Amino acid sequence: MSPSGGVRKVIFDTDAGVDDALALVLLLRAPDVDVIGITCCAGNVELDQVVENVLKVLAVCNANVPVYRGAPHPLLGQKKRVHAGYYHGSDGRGDSEEARQIDITAQKHLVSTESAAMGMYKVAKEAMAAGDKITLIAVAPLTNLAAAHSIDPCFSSLLKEVVIMGGNMEGKGNITLSAEFNFYFDPEAANIVLEEFCCPLTLYTWELCLEHPIPATQFSQIAHPGHSPISQYLFWISHYSAYTHHNVDLVKMHSSPDVLAAKNNTGGGTVDGNDDTEGDKAFVTADPMAVASWIDPSIVLERHTRPVMVELGGHWTRGMCIVDWEKKAADPEVLTPPFFNKEEHRRGVGIPTRLDTHKIVQMMLRAAGAPTAAE
Repeated sequence: MSPSGGVRKVIFDTDAGVDDALALVLLLRAPDVDVIGITCCAGNVELDQVVENVLKVLAVCNANVPVYRGAPHPLLGQKKRVHAGYYHGSDGRGDSEEARQIDITAQKHLVSTESAAMGMYKVAKEAMAAGDKITLIAVAPLTNLAAAHSIDPCFSSLLKEVVIMGGNMEGKGNITLSAEFNFYFDPEAANIVLEEFCCPLTLYTWELCLEHPIPATQFSQIAHPGHSPISQYLFWISHYSAYTHHNVDLVKMHSSPDVLAAKNNTGGGTVDGNDDTEGDKAFVTADPMAVASWIDPSIVLERHTRPVMVELGGHWTRGMCIVDWEKKAADPEVLTPPFFNKEEHRRGVGIPTRLDTHKIVQMMLRAAGAPTAAE
């Protein structure tokens, strides 16, 4: 629910993988949220694929939102392409044939000729001129945000807040030993946002997601082939990542003959539908955690505010977040890098550390058109 009771305007910055799709569904289905722009950034998949995936979600949700093409690569370029096909499939949709066949011809007019950075800037400036401020939710590498900052260093002052899914707080990585994917993909962009943006920032870290997984039996109702077109789409795109990385076979859990036949006919192997071993397994989904917690702030049960830095060098630690938990960086007795100015005020970043998973699940169920606990 909106704390103020009004409609909240938001720009959604995405690299359109599987969990991005669920996060976008949450926003589009929230009754008090107006998604006024979707900006696309290369990350989980290449930029063209990101745009296509966003249009697929809009088609499934019957929504019309302006879409902006953004950064095709990090600020400093990239010697080696880094994408997340290992989790999202090569197309960011779990390589689902059913999802591939969704027609997006009617949605292609939604793609703007303006860049994501310029679109962000103009939309935020227009909202400010109308006496409003928008929230920017970023669940992708932060390249588009840094590019908007380069257009006007005062860009962030136009925003109400920036909500980020990215980074880490304990040095646990998911793309390297020590770095979370979004921050590793473009550490320089993350550094610009954390160092230069003047609006409130909230960081939903990788460790937070690991500590708040969705039980498999509940996720199987969110990504369900029979509840609604939305839940069916989520089922199509998510069973690859759910099974490959969490050993949760959504198809096996939905053991109706037609579903099993579809799995067998698409090369998924023979499934008998009699396995009931999923009860203690869970599905880690990152982006919806951040979005759900923004939609309903009561989901956040514990939050800290601390300075956060990003490692730009290091053979093992590039892209890792350093959280100043003890607020020691400004202490003259504490050693810091030569470039670090202890006299500069380092503002805090909001870091949620405990969430109400039950509320998140209920919100996901409602958004997917599935029965909730009260029903």
